[in-house]
Amino acid sequence: MSMEQIYADAIKDPSKEPKKLLRKAYDGTITAMSYAEILLNRALKDYGPEQTVGYPDTAYHLPVITCLSGEKVTTLGELVPILNRLRNQVKTELTFENARLWGESVLYAAEVIEILHYLRNDEPKVAPWTGFLGDPIVRKHGIKMVDWTIPGVAVILGRAKDSPSAKKIVDNLMGKGFMIFLCDEIIEQLLEENVKIGEDYIAFPLGNFTQVIHAVNYAFRAGLAFGGIPAGQREQHRDYQHRRVRAFVLHLGELDDVKVAAEMGAIFMGFPVLTDQELGEEMQIPDWYLSEPDYEKIVPLALEVRGIKLTNIEIPIPVNFGPAFEGETIRKGDTYVEFGGGRTTAFELVSMVGADEVVDGQVTVIGPEIDTVPE
Repeated sequence: MSMEQIYADAIKDPSKEPKKLLRKAYDGTITAMSYAEILLNRALKDYGPEQTVGYPDTAYHLPVITCLSGEKVTTLGELVPILNRLRNQVKTELTFENARLWGESVLYAAEVIEILHYLRNDEPKVAPWTGFLGDPIVRKHGIKMVDWTIPGVAVILGRAKDSPSAKKIVDNLMGKGFMIFLCDEIIEQLLEENVKIGEDYIAFPLGNFTQVIHAVNYAFRAGLAFGGIPAGQREQHRDYQHRRVRAFVLHLGELDDVKVAAEMGAIFMGFPVLTDQELGEEMQIPDWYLSEPDYEKIVPLALEVRGIKLTNIEIPIPVNFGPAFEGETIRKGDTYVEFGGGRTTAFELVSMVGADEVVDGQVTVIGPEIDTVPE
């Protein structure tokens, strides 16, 4: 099956194209492309076409461009014909097919915008914000993403209706073992609720606006590193993303044109988009751009449309767990009490009982409780 066939049943009647949504996507594409061109022209004026550009800690140059076109960009001047080419594929007719190409153009534009920010160092990355995620992180977690040890990937952008709701969604996904990429105000909302985010929790607070592209260039590098797909094999990379990277996008809060355009880029990669905003039919695409205002239902719907079926049991413990965290150590500051290990005399005792003597859920403590142990 070709990538384009996966969209065949979304809009069977051309007269049912969601024109209002497509108009927002088109307008957002023009805005994003124009902004990228303005920033690139300024950079060319300030630094010249031979100025070296690149992300830190990667061998894949500008990964989105490397994957989709095979161009290994190293200088500012090399970006000019690339942006011009992607601008030329932005057609004015409001169709779902064109919208996917607009989305591809926005992926390129966002990559260009971000690389120019790195050139100027005008958006320094202060912890916990990560910005671009280097190849060592891709090598550490990427294989778990594509072999489904990590069961899925959620890209969350925008602002939830309130901070507790943001925490609830993220806690839900963390409890399922998901990799999470965060962008925009939801990061501050989670920090307000003292939600632990960062690499240790495979929940990456990327930043704001176009920094969501770092979720995309992370995913594309997985195709290069683990899929064995050569640079520039556009359709093979799209197919790999759709088949192996079980990702979806949650857009919380108001829909703006540029975000909608960028989300067409996610759909171009085979990832559905869900929003908490109430939308009519003229603003939705069946299976690909969906509205679910109920925060209790938005994650289950996302799993359903992405085809993610979970078999693990949710265990109510206060730390992330699952195969993705195998081999991880617990930091000393996160421990309450320590037995053995040279600190105290300790041993483990295991005894056997018959199956009929086991009471499910019953825990009997013999001796003092942990909270009575002195420091």
